[in-house]
Amino acid sequence: MSATNAQSALEEAFLQRARLSRSHFFEALVVEHPIAAELRDSPFAPYVFNAFSSREHADEASFSDLTAAGSVLVELTTHPWEVHRETFPQLLADTFQEFALRARDPGAFERFRERLATPRGQAYVEEVFRRYDADHDGRWSLAEQTVCRVVSGHIVDVFFACVSQDRQANADQEPSDQPLRLSKAGFQSAVVWLGYGAIPAMVKDVVFSRADADHSGRIDIIEFVTAAARMAKPINLQLAAEALSSWPGLPALRAPPLGGVAHELPTERLSELGKQLETLQIGDLVLFGLGDPGSRYMSFGGDDLWTHTGVVVGHPSFRDGTPNYETESLLQQAPFRRRTHIFCTPAGCRCYDVADETGQPLPFAPSATQSWTARGAGVGRRGLPRVRPPS
Repeated sequence: MSATNAQSALEEAFLQRARLSRSHFFEALVVEHPIAAELRDSPFAPYVFNAFSSREHADEASFSDLTAAGSVLVELTTHPWEVHRETFPQLLADTFQEFALRARDPGAFERFRERLATPRGQAYVEEVFRRYDADHDGRWSLAEQTVCRVVSGHIVDVFFACVSQDRQANADQEPSDQPLRLSKAGFQSAVVWLGYGAIPAMVKDVVFSRADADHSGRIDIIEFVTAAARMAKPINLQLAAEALSSWPGLPALRAPPLGGVAHELPTERLSELGKQLETLQIGDLVLFGLGDPGSRYMSFGGDDLWTHTGVVVGHPSFRDGTPNYETESLLQQAPFRRRTHIFCTPAGCRCYDVADETGQPLPFAPSATQSWTARGAGVGRRGLPRVRPPS
């Protein structure tokens, strides 16, 4: 083998095995397709990335995934839609009719068409339009419609893939000429495939029941597209919250609207937030809307943005104790549990001092303000962390 051929073989082997994180994926995609920058900055960025990445590598994309994504963007931007609020109802009806025909389920589209004639149906059309109209200008830009087409296309592809798995697993129980619909097990598999995470056992029935709008015991394609989009971006709940005169609550939380791009609060704002938390009085209620996978399902199942409710119960003195660094070390190996475990971590444990075991100051200092917090797993008492001012 010549040196040139050997080099080519090495490069090909590297490209076949190379994996890109989400940030690196979009960084590479933007080089050839500038519109990818708007997809990267969209609230739907995680789902756009999931649509392009291989299922076997949920958190990373291959070089072939990157190439395929470029081809899709070329196709979508070469043949754009003309989307305005006035023309959108017909576009949505045509799209859902196509979905229903592919699923051999004309009844699903008939139910949708009947619903369109009602105020509730008209409100649903407006909900879908606003979900992707990020700048609220009454039309979909090329980037907005590209996000919609990529995300919706992925949702539909996952639906058919999971229906196929469902049918293979229940080949003896389902006639082949029946409409293509998801069982409860198929639905749970589908949302995981979409990248939403596993549905917590305590809300599986509630989530499935809410998605199963016609209460048939199976999820048709229009129900699945509707539920998946609402989980990704519950636009009605977000806009209702933003319309509250007191939104967003504590002044330090004032940031880009939920309908826009989310950013982490800078350190200075976190310091302000800590000070404002210290002003809470006994009996004050604190509402939280968390965005982790479990909370997302609770929000969808309950049709409520707020996933946790707390009441301030007092300002006790600090307690004696020894930090459980062994538990903290174990939790570091399980990021999801680490994020949700509040009792043995520097940010939540009452036993921690103001510095870690190396002597470095903790970003969160223990707070005297405590609340009883109601959440899906029950009620717990926790300290509201006081954020340190920047040094």
